[in-house]
Amino acid sequence: MKSASDTLKILIGKIEKSIWVLGLHAFSLIILFIIIDLILGSIVFYNYVFLTEKENPNTTESILRFDDKTYKSVIEKLNNNEEANKLSPISQPPNEKQTGSTGQDTKK
Repeated sequence: MKSASDTLKILIGKIEKSIWVLGLHAFSLIILFIIIDLILGSIVFYNYVFLTEKENPNTTESILRFDDKTYKSVIEKLNNNEEANKLSPISQPPNEKQTGSTGQDTKK
C-alpha cells in the first residue's frame, strides 16, 4: 500500500513533467492558441456582422405621431412649476450680488 507522501511525490512529479513539456513546446502551443483564437473570432464576427445584415429587423407597424395637445399640456405644467419655484423663497439659493457674506440683504 502506498503512503500519502508517495502519492504526493508521484503527483508532483507528473505536474513537473507536464510543466516541462509545456515549456519545451511553448511556440507550438502559442501557434495553436492563435489558430483557436482566429477560428472563434471569425465565428463571432460572422454571427454578429453577416447574419444581422441578412435578417430583417422586426419593425413596429404603428407610426409614432406627435400629439400637439399633450405637448402643450406638458409645457404648461413645466411653466407652472417654474413659476411656483420662483415664488417660493426656499427653493432658490440667495443671489450672490444682492447678499453679503452673512446671507442677509445688503440693499435697503
